[in-house]
Amino acid sequence: MKIGVIIMASGLSNRFGGNKLLAEFKGRRLIDIIVDKTGMLGESFAKDTVSIDRLVLTRTREVSEYCTGEGVPVILHQLPTRNEAIALGMERMAGYDACMFVGCDQPLLRTVSIKRVIEEFLTGGRGIYRLSIDDLIGNPILFSKEYFPELMALPEKKGGAYLARKYPDEVRLVSAVDKWELADIDTPDDLVLLSSVGRNEK
Repeated sequence: MKIGVIIMASGLSNRFGGNKLLAEFKGRRLIDIIVDKTGMLGESFAKDTVSIDRLVLTRTREVSEYCTGEGVPVILHQLPTRNEAIALGMERMAGYDACMFVGCDQPLLRTVSIKRVIEEFLTGGRGIYRLSIDDLIGNPILFSKEYFPELMALPEKKGGAYLARKYPDEVRLVSAVDKWELADIDTPDDLVLLSSVGRNEK
């Protein structure tokens, strides 16, 4: 079973006022945190049954150089819209059984919760799997290979959530450990708030 993990690091961070991926959260940059947490996934499954490969999509040269130094495949691009970036990443996913999209702006996301999403797919097979808790639904989001053609041809500026809304009966919700895992950082105030409410747990 081959699973791709696409780390979405292409946002323009307009509301943040600078490149938030390079902003520090409890002494570590946001990009460092998600690369570290997804890097642990390979240790969570037997290598002879599940193969997990990561790919970072970014517009930022510093992020690209960091990922290269960490041995994480990366595509440095200047595509203007989310759907184009996703299509670029999906070109690398041919032959995979599923693809998961993970953002870089959820510093309290835990590896155990990312693993839960993958485990639910391994149990259930075909479908769309999203991390959630109570009435909160968010990312990561995983798609089985049946959705790859549509991921390659998303409407302009749309992401994976578009397909989740299109096929609500095919969405399986996977419980996070706590609600703060789903909180993302869009502004400097968000960074301050999340820094005060939780630890950067793995």
